[in-house]
Amino acid sequence: MINAHTVAGARRGIEAITKNGVRYRAMVVLYDPRRDLAVLRVPGLTLPRLKFNFGARPGDSAVIAGFRKNDTSLSAGAAWIRAEQRAHGPDIYHAGQVTRRIYGIKGKVEQGMSGAPLLATDGTVYGVVFADHIDDPNLGYALTADEVAPSARDGHDRSLAVSTRGCSK
Repeated sequence: MINAHTVAGARRGIEAITKNGVRYRAMVVLYDPRRDLAVLRVPGLTLPRLKFNFGARPGDSAVIAGFRKNDTSLSAGAAWIRAEQRAHGPDIYHAGQVTRRIYGIKGKVEQGMSGAPLLATDGTVYGVVFADHIDDPNLGYALTADEVAPSARDGHDRSLAVSTRGCSK
């Protein structure tokens, strides 16, 4: 699973890279520009399914595990849940308004980390990082497990590539 805005307009060349640097071709099997989510199928990659954690509360410790812009090495950084809220705003194409359940998080969220998992300290998934704070590099936002789990379940059994439409701006 990743943010839809990171694969918007992609026609080919999507890769998944393991922590050991092994590269796999991937295809988008679910694309939801309203929730800003995409699910990738990665033939040949056999890993256990991630488990969602629906119990995050403000003050809970977390980990942001992702890739920084122009860096192919995985980084993990400490974070904590600041707040859970409903956020109103445009979809990734600015074609309509949506409401998403999100966490405000305190932690280093940098450009390029969109789609990074927000993990509980036990390795379960609290959500998916989608944005940094415009004025503070130590703040960011993640879609909650409640927001992303339906797409993960729906995309899990899909095997056909879907359109990623055009680039979002």
